[in-house]
Amino acid sequence: MTYDFDLTNDFVFRHIFGDERNADILLSFINAVLASKGIERLCSVKPMNPHIDAREVAQREGINVLDFSLFPKSNLYHHFFVLKSVDEPDLELTRDIVLHYLELPKLTAHIQNNTNLLEKWLYLIKNINNPEDTMVQKMAKDVPELERVKHEYTTMMTDEQLRAEALAHEIWVMDQLAYKRDARMEGLAEGRAEGRAEGRAEGRAEGRAEGRAEGRAEALQEARIELAKKLRAKGMTVIEICELCGLSEAEVTAM
Repeated sequence: MTYDFDLTNDFVFRHIFGDERNADILLSFINAVLASKGIERLCSVKPMNPHIDAREVAQREGINVLDFSLFPKSNLYHHFFVLKSVDEPDLELTRDIVLHYLELPKLTAHIQNNTNLLEKWLYLIKNINNPEDTMVQKMAKDVPELERVKHEYTTMMTDEQLRAEALAHEIWVMDQLAYKRDARMEGLAEGRAEGRAEGRAEGRAEGRAEGRAEGRAEALQEARIELAKKLRAKGMTVIEICELCGLSEAEVTAM
């Protein structure tokens, strides 16, 4: 059996790791990240805002566990940044502010029999939606905190309200990607138009306004259709898909 979402969905991740009851889980994950770079372990951790409001999730992006390659020229899956002087690279300002980026697509090449704790955590995050995965089962059995996450995730996936909120967040993410894609296309189109038709300021302004509206609507519709196809493949009813994706019954049944 597989589930709809993995732990790269911010809402799912925060629901599990942001709960005060699961502070030991969060501590284990953070210490695995720190140990990977030889940094001293933390003794305790407390989520500052464990209560997750679905209306605010879209405004709080910033989890640096990535399901894409941010640094494609590097083979490393874990990048660690500190504040340093540009003129004197050996001069650090502070270690109180650091950035960790963990790229899941690069993880496969590092998985082996002697997988370290961070790699076990990342493998679980990437594959937790497939509990029948033998490595997921083995890693969860070896590390109590991973087994706890696996249990919390399974419980969450049986809660229809939480699944709906996770889906709402996924739709928002797809909408943002569609807007960004539209903005890039709009910028290219404007550059070409301005190069060909200097002096037609008024016409360009009207054309750009119409093009933005049409392009944004088309991109958003494409994103909703893509998500609807995914949900239908997973067995969700037509009515449920219509309500969640904002599509008509005719559009969904025609897929």
